[in-house]
Amino acid sequence: MPLINWKNLPVDSLDGVSSTELDFLSELSAVNHSSDEILGDFIDYLTKIETADEAAAVSSVELPELSDLPSAMDVAELESLPSTTREHMFLYGKMFVEFLKKHGAVDVSVISDSRLAEFLRFFYFCLKKSDGSCYSPATLVCIRAGVQRYSTLVLKRRTNIISSDEFATANRMLRVKVRHFHADGGTVNQHEPIEEGDLQKMRAYFDRSTAERLQDEVLFTLLYVLGERGQEHLSSLKQVGTLQEEVDADGNPYLALPPLKTKNQTSDPTKCKGNQRKQSRIYGAQRELILHYQSLLPQNSSSFFPRPLTNNSGGQIRFSATQVRGVNWLAAFMKHVSSVCNLSKQYTNHCIRVTRIADLFDKGMPMGEIMAVTGQRSESTVRRYLARKRDRTLRKVATAVSDNLAAPTDATTSATTSATVMQQAQVDLRSVQQPMFANCLFDGCTFKF
Repeated sequence: MPLINWKNLPVDSLDGVSSTELDFLSELSAVNHSSDEILGDFIDYLTKIETADEAAAVSSVELPELSDLPSAMDVAELESLPSTTREHMFLYGKMFVEFLKKHGAVDVSVISDSRLAEFLRFFYFCLKKSDGSCYSPATLVCIRAGVQRYSTLVLKRRTNIISSDEFATANRMLRVKVRHFHADGGTVNQHEPIEEGDLQKMRAYFDRSTAERLQDEVLFTLLYVLGERGQEHLSSLKQVGTLQEEVDADGNPYLALPPLKTKNQTSDPTKCKGNQRKQSRIYGAQRELILHYQSLLPQNSSSFFPRPLTNNSGGQIRFSATQVRGVNWLAAFMKHVSSVCNLSKQYTNHCIRVTRIADLFDKGMPMGEIMAVTGQRSESTVRRYLARKRDRTLRKVATAVSDNLAAPTDATTSATTSATVMQQAQVDLRSVQQPMFANCLFDGCTFKF
């Protein structure tokens, strides 16, 4: 039984707390929360912060977009989910279920949507990292997606906590947490393109003089030309034979990836027609580089990235036949390159993808062709990548109109004076060129000289 029963009060609200929220607090009182500071903060939020102005401000906060979830998913679809998605679903779903049980909602399967919405709102309010800091917007969206999938697939509830009007207050609380994140000084990490100066350093490093430098150039070329995400398909690329040799309609040979799983592909049968294979290809010099590299690999090894060895006495490039590069090393590849090339900043593998997009855009490629290479399905995502500008671009923009703000120099003053003198000379010259007595009348006069 609730210790405090505010249910069925003949009022719509009490001190700013709605009747629905009062009912929810009554249910929470079935458990002793006398030492629960978070619940106290939540009640304080309900009574002091939830004003009309606050609601309007919260509604204006934008969360990262989340792809629509399939309307019906069964066990087979659960097994087909990417491993990371499945892990997040169980992690955050169980976290929410434990939260419900802790606060008195034991039978999760039969709780009403209205009560679930109130508990979810309180759950979002309590979300914090172990160090007390706020989660990033992307993580909040991931948590919500995990709870949604867990509710649908494991609890067998057909409730949409993302778009249903009944969960609007819970989603507004999620926006409150985004505001708290930014108010606490949180910043969203955005991948940036590699600077032109750093690319020049990398080109100098990729001289193919050793096995390590050759292998680094090959891996960078693969991630760049194929437009791969930071850790996308690394496990597949580790194997010799993953890249397929093909010939286009004009007889030009190229290398390409086979159809592989990607996070942008949906398993919803009503939407799967939108799934597209990445159409990136490796032609010309890049293809020759990869084939040359492959010819140097040990014949008895199936790894495409064996551990590089020092050159032999004759300067010949060698690779280990037994030791290979691990996925963790490949995932931190650009951290390694940033260090050995002494780049201006520490880049990640995903920065290579952003660099590819920026370079294609600078070459005048339309959005559709860029998305065909990278496999992205949304132009807004591509434009978000393009929003990060390189240093040279920002310097060019900053100095484009700097002359308008500069003080006149001696040369400028001298040029202005010279121009004024020339204009005056032209006026005097025009006056000389007029007839001497053009406007005078001399009738019956004789001039003697």
